Amino acid sequence: MTMQLIVRGITKVNNEKGKTDGYHERIIPLRPTAVRSLGSDGEAGELGTLANERIEKVDKVRNLLRDAIATFYYKGNDIYELKKRDLKKLRFRDEINRLIAIWDELVDARFFDDLQTELEADGTERERIRRNWLMNGTDGVVDHARNVLHAAEDGLPCSTSHRYKARAQARNLFEGRIRGPKGLPFLFQNTDEENE
Repeated sequence: MTMQLIVRGITKVNNEKGKTDGYHERIIPLRPTAVRSLGSDGEAGELGTLANERIEKVDKVRNLLRDAIATFYYKGNDIYELKKRDLKKLRFRDEINRLIAIWDELVDARFFDDLQTELEADGTERERIRRNWLMNGTDGVVDHARNVLHAAEDGLPCSTSHRYKARAQARNLFEGRIRGPKGLPFLFQNTDEENE
């Protein structure tokens, strides 16, 4: 028997009194292991723990991608200096949000299916599945972020005199921070050791 989780809600627009982003509905097919994890008391159990861990990783990559795209937009200038001003008022905020939404859709397309695959695996296999979901060279969370960043660099307006600096700064920011202690350094431990 197949089960489905139906989630419905109305989302609120940040800082805009009374404004909503509309009604949203999501139907998520659940495999037997996921159903058992949910339990009879409504607690998300192990499934909820794994989902929260994944959401934390997605948020890290989203923030890095947002900063890298903003760095490119602002001709390779230090995004932290720009953030001291009100980033919400920066002129390309809507375009940055549009690109982040594209990335969000790519990540969301596999989120629940991959989450259930990880739940069904044993402890040693789970780490491999999680790493593969995050980065596998084609359609992992980090892979999609790199692709969206490269598309932004190719498609967004930037004068020729600034393009190379902007591209280098954006990629350096993303790659440096994703490998750093506040990023996802465990994804690069084996590859960095092999390159030495």
